[in-house]
Amino acid sequence: MARLRRSLDRLGNWLLGSRTRILIRGAFVLLICVLIAGAIVAIRWGRQEAIETYTKNLETRLRAIRNQLTSLDGQILLANLVTQQRSGSSVRVFALPLNTLNIWLRSERDLELPKACTYAVGNDGAICAGLIQDRDKGAFVFLQGSFRHNAIETHTQGAKAFDAVHRLKLQVAIQGNQGRWLATFQPPPPPRDGSAASARTATRWNITGYRARTDWKVVGGRHDREVGGRLLKTGRCLPGAGEALPPEAPFPCVYHFALRLPVDPWRYHFEPWPPKDLQALDVSLELLGPKEADGRSPVLFSTAQAAPIPLYSIDSLRNELATGEELRIVAPTGQRGELVINSRPQPKEASALEDIARRIIVTAFTDHGTTAAVRPLAQSRLNGFELALLGDVANARDGWVLLGQRIVAYLLLLLAVVLVSWAVIEIYVLRPVSKLTRRTHELSKKLQVNGPLPDIGFAGLVGRDELGVLATGLRDLLERVRADIVREQRQIAQSKEMLKAIGHEIRSPLQNLVALHGDGEDRSRPYVDRMLRAVELLYSAASPETAFVNASPQLTRTNLVEFLQNATEIGIDNIDYRGPKGAVWAMADEGWIEDVIMHVLNNAVRFREPDSPISIALAVTERGAEISIRNRGPAIPEDKLDTIFEYGVSLEPPGEENKGQGLFVARSYMAKMDGSIEARNMPGGVEFLITLPLSSGRNTS
Repeated sequence: MARLRRSLDRLGNWLLGSRTRILIRGAFVLLICVLIAGAIVAIRWGRQEAIETYTKNLETRLRAIRNQLTSLDGQILLANLVTQQRSGSSVRVFALPLNTLNIWLRSERDLELPKACTYAVGNDGAICAGLIQDRDKGAFVFLQGSFRHNAIETHTQGAKAFDAVHRLKLQVAIQGNQGRWLATFQPPPPPRDGSAASARTATRWNITGYRARTDWKVVGGRHDREVGGRLLKTGRCLPGAGEALPPEAPFPCVYHFALRLPVDPWRYHFEPWPPKDLQALDVSLELLGPKEADGRSPVLFSTAQAAPIPLYSIDSLRNELATGEELRIVAPTGQRGELVINSRPQPKEASALEDIARRIIVTAFTDHGTTAAVRPLAQSRLNGFELALLGDVANARDGWVLLGQRIVAYLLLLLAVVLVSWAVIEIYVLRPVSKLTRRTHELSKKLQVNGPLPDIGFAGLVGRDELGVLATGLRDLLERVRADIVREQRQIAQSKEMLKAIGHEIRSPLQNLVALHGDGEDRSRPYVDRMLRAVELLYSAASPETAFVNASPQLTRTNLVEFLQNATEIGIDNIDYRGPKGAVWAMADEGWIEDVIMHVLNNAVRFREPDSPISIALAVTERGAEISIRNRGPAIPEDKLDTIFEYGVSLEPPGEENKGQGLFVARSYMAKMDGSIEARNMPGGVEFLITLPLSSGRNTS
């Protein structure tokens, strides 16, 4: 138990001595813990924040998709929730709203093609095939497009030769039925002024269709009234007079065509709308030039050259999706169709460091005990269609991981700054302070042992910074103390030798006095003995202070009443004694108590008011016999009430004969006799209270 207590005491002392270092290091450790805890909280908070942000992003992108679907192209896409991939030489036919296409091309607005049904053909061509419902005549396929070419060779109505003109080969196939037509471009009507219209200056032609057999020979000579349309030219097709056109230059003329074709199986039976087997409808078109010398007609424009998907299609919506997301479009109740659009796979490239950081963050901050995460979802409705955009938790996690990587990077930067600051403080502040403290402590322990002042070595700590200046000051102070100690020791040695010489000179006359007053009844004998003991004490002491401290009392049973009554007759005026008349016995050295009373009385006389009395009182209390000596005069400063009993302390001005030794002797003697002496200020003066232990029969000498 004692060993444990000593260990705890050593630990407590070490903690007190290292408090500053512990506080500084504890502050750094606390700062590091706060930074790490803050990063953990931020990463955990960022996880939910990332999911919420990703869900809001889904809603924003779904609104953008919905806005796209409210356009004409979007309405066409919603009305045809089936594949838009064309096959073979035909193009995909879309169910279009009425008046979407105008076969008469009366304005520039009629030349604009809906992107949702338009396929690119070659570099400059385009074609749109749409199924439009006419309540009176049934369902028709409308074909509208454009191509680049030079002048068109037209066909005169009634002419039976078709090989020398430009012509269209048209085919519609559905449910095993095929319809074929050969269509030509009729010249425009003559101008009203009666002049002949040139084929090169004309800008509009009517398209006339003739039914054809499988070998594309025209059946009969009459055209089919259900087949018709218009061709419109924009720009110049050939250079004018004096202009040359490089042979490699593209044709500067653009032709726009629009025509309609009947679908015989759906002429009068088209319920429901759109038809269920619309996807099985095949429509193809070829533009042939005049027959050349080799007997062949070049193919100038063909649906077989069309791109695989329209200009605006499911892929256009797919561009709005991020990796792992899914867009679902469900038709209203009673209509067929549900479209599921998946995002394009996008490979992710990440460095090895990013991959490691991702794995650490996901592993450390994912709740593995919960069920599978629910996919973020954004929903909306448009004209009865249900739109749902399903997100991917991995995308939200990627945003969270990116945030976590940034937080970790920032945390590592802050930790590096904190650790570097800690290291700088440890090396340049705490370590020198610890070394200085340790060496100062070693000096303190060595100072408690008698002997020369040690050298603790400040050489490694002296410098020009604050700690170096402090070490320099301590070194200089230590050198000054060492010099003072050497000087003091020299003075003590000289004082001791001088005291021995004085004691030797006084001791011989005192021995003669002892011989002269050898009678025990002689009243002078006690004083002679006291002088002899004092000389012996000074002769053997190193200094007056040491002499008084080392003195030993000769305690006897003393009657304090008789002693104090005699003290009023020592030649000091105006002394008043108050106390008991009977005997009060105390254990004291008569010579020492007499010296104590005389020193106190002398001080009372020096500081009393002129002709004022000095009162001496004796009382018996629980503490023992108490002697009170009071005067009337100035009070002692409060900070001097205790220091006046120290050696060399005096309240008199410098230069006076008093050396401040009387009260020091009084306290030293009282302490040796197990008594006490103290001073205190009283109203109008000062009181000295002397206490001695009472005597009993058991301790009578």
